[in-house]
Amino acid sequence: MDTWELLQRKHMVAVLLAIHRNPGLTQLELIDGEGRNTKFKRLGELCDEGLVIAKLSSKPRRNTVIYYTTDEGETLAENLANLLDGKKINEKNHGSSAAERTSVKN
Repeated sequence: MDTWELLQRKHMVAVLLAIHRNPGLTQLELIDGEGRNTKFKRLGELCDEGLVIAKLSSKPRRNTVIYYTTDEGETLAENLANLLDGKKINEKNHGSSAAERTSVKN
């Protein structure tokens, strides 16, 4: 599935950012509150797309499933968090200044 299409789904960004900001959350902690069924579906989709991974933990209870972002999921979540916080996500200027890139040539 295309990443842009994936991110447009309801609760997708919220679930991804929750895992990014709180690695090791359980399914119950992630889907708590409004939209539980939708959040549960989004969690599965994030795992299917390789952005999130589920691991078994013996803490606090045996066989508890906890969730972490993969490297790809971490990069995406970090960029989304920066974007939402109003920070730059790409500081490369590709060999020209901002003024040069936006100027209109006569």
